[in-house]
Amino acid sequence: MPLESGITAADYTGQYWRSLYYFNCFRFVIGSGLLIVSWQSEFASLGSYHYQLFLYAGIAHVLFSGLFMLLIRLRLPGFNRQLAIQVISDIAFFSLMLYASGGLQSGLGVLLLVSLAGAGLISRGRLALFFASIATISLLLQETYSLWTIDHYAAQYSQAGLLSMAYFAVAWLAHRLAKYTLASEQLAKERGIDLANMAQVNQLVIQDLQEGVLVVDQYGYIRQRNAYAERLFDLNSSADKAERLKLSDCIPELANRLTSWQGDSSISFDLLRLAHSNALVRTRFLPIQADSRNGVVIFLEDMGRIQAQLQQLKLAALGRLTANIAHEIRNPLSAINHAAELLEE
Repeated sequence: MPLESGITAADYTGQYWRSLYYFNCFRFVIGSGLLIVSWQSEFASLGSYHYQLFLYAGIAHVLFSGLFMLLIRLRLPGFNRQLAIQVISDIAFFSLMLYASGGLQSGLGVLLLVSLAGAGLISRGRLALFFASIATISLLLQETYSLWTIDHYAAQYSQAGLLSMAYFAVAWLAHRLAKYTLASEQLAKERGIDLANMAQVNQLVIQDLQEGVLVVDQYGYIRQRNAYAERLFDLNSSADKAERLKLSDCIPELANRLTSWQGDSSISFDLLRLAHSNALVRTRFLPIQADSRNGVVIFLEDMGRIQAQLQQLKLAALGRLTANIAHEIRNPLSAINHAAELLEE
């Protein structure tokens, strides 16, 4: 069955249904516009052969469009069936209005081009050629029926054939564009997964750094931070992680340094005493791009930790020195003790 495209209902996200809703709004506007033009304009040829039939078909088209606005909200029936019913109803109602207006000379057959193009793009290329074939059959049947029922009617099969070719051309173009759109969406989805993985890797890397790291965007908001920076600035609450923090609001002294550095990147800063943890840190700024105003990575070296590491190194060196001195003293003492034992003997 052409209505069964092999795609599950879960695959039709809100974007598909929104597109179908806008398409239905377009159908409603077109139907209402045709009715208004036929009522108000005396120069239009709409309904020139059978005005009552044209009026009934136009009103039915508008009512169908309004009904499907409600059904789209309810998402009943399924996406494929709703789209097929809407396009086939367009073909049926436009064929009736085309017949009531005296045939192809009214120019209403061109309206189906827009419907076919919209349906092909909304369905991502599925059923596009099927809709074009239905429109072609309906157009040829309408032209044949007009030849039989309308007096002195000259059938325009050549124009109908050209219009049918245009139907298939638009449907094929919509199909190709839909395939390109699907490929672009798939590529964008894969790139998004890659970017998410890279962001997780970056977060893991900066978490293991033995210094505070803050990633600040061009608007001054903290986009990423590691656990060491959270301890320095007391940002380890779950509420702070859930919302975007502005650097100037939570760390004004660091924001002032960032502003000064953006004005002159060669400036050197003294050590900064943090008000949150009373820690003494050395700040280092690294632009994400060539322009420092597009984003900055801020590195914070805790001088207290560095001094503690230096103290540990000094103690370790002192221990090694003491062991060497003891070794150097023990050797002469052992020789003296041995000589004393020999003298005693």
